[in-house]
Amino acid sequence: MIFILCALGAFIAGFLAGLLGIGGGVILVPMLLFLLPIMGADNLVMHSAVATSLMCIVVSGTVAAYGHHRKLAVDKSIAMRWMWLSITGAVFGGFWASYAPGKVLRVIYVIVLISLCAHRLLFPVTALFKRENAARSGLVFPFVTGWLSAVLGVGGGSNVPLLSLYGVTIRKSIGTSAILGVGTAIIGVLVYGFTGMRFRDVLPAYSLGFINMPAVLIIAPTMVIATPLGVAVAHKLTARVLNVVFCFVFIVMGLYVLWGILS
Repeated sequence: MIFILCALGAFIAGFLAGLLGIGGGVILVPMLLFLLPIMGADNLVMHSAVATSLMCIVVSGTVAAYGHHRKLAVDKSIAMRWMWLSITGAVFGGFWASYAPGKVLRVIYVIVLISLCAHRLLFPVTALFKRENAARSGLVFPFVTGWLSAVLGVGGGSNVPLLSLYGVTIRKSIGTSAILGVGTAIIGVLVYGFTGMRFRDVLPAYSLGFINMPAVLIIAPTMVIATPLGVAVAHKLTARVLNVVFCFVFIVMGLYVLWGILS
């Protein structure tokens, strides 16, 4: 039963990773919060969920980024300039999250997801800044999104609404976000793998730091199968539909984690 639930959740996460450029972490983290205790991982569950999610995103995000690149849906100039700042933010975010209480991470997760959803609903096509400034000024933004990606295990999903503020189309925002998400996920994996070693006595067997490798071996291959399907569908849907799906996924997952905090 656990295997089936993991595989089903991984398929949905992989599909959404390709569809929305979010890496799949928005689905994976809540799913892992539910499944890891059942698998015997009762300690440091939030940290393990985030780290395991990032490990899976390295795989699924690479597939998604390649698919969007082939469809010319990546803004290379923004991706190249934002990548190093996103990675820097991920380093700080990973180390900070490794020492933060799990409940704090859950609260941040809920606030970020609901805020991103609210932005997409209230300002779906509003460009507040000039497109050319995305690669020049305001470079604090990718640092913050890189920090959030590592803290929350959501890949590059927070970049999608941010890029829209610069007038980048939803499809190019998704493709560019997918590439940025891979970079932050790789750094997050390295940081969580290293910092989690100090808890190896309380973490489950076959864990790599905070990363639960048995879960990765089930989830990652399934996501690889599903991600190209999401990429294909993303280039057939209208921008309005993509915005609606983006908001729906974020608010449902945010409310689920909020319910876990309050219960």
